[in-house]
Amino acid sequence: MGNTNDRPRVHQHCRVLVLPVKGEFFSQMKARTKLFEYRLRTPFWRKRLVGREYEEVCVTLGYPARSDTERRLLVPWQGYEEQTLQHPFFGPEPVDVFAIRIWPANVR
Repeated sequence: MGNTNDRPRVHQHCRVLVLPVKGEFFSQMKARTKLFEYRLRTPFWRKRLVGREYEEVCVTLGYPARSDTERRLLVPWQGYEEQTLQHPFFGPEPVDVFAIRIWPANVR
């Protein structure tokens, strides 16, 4: 039997914010051309973000198996900003969002 220290790290002991995204956005984040992931400013996301601290953000391509590391991007938690933006994904009108930082501005 293998040593338990050989097992992949599981998110049990640190606070990780998991953000499932579509393929287009995952590819942009992996290429470091998309610096933020946006979530509507709803009570659901307010409860998960406001007043909370995480150690890491795990961006996933859909909902991969725990062992599927190709569909996971693990980055340090860098906080969020509240923004208003207009994007086709959210419809034609401007919307209020939480902009969760994935990469620092100088990473490109």
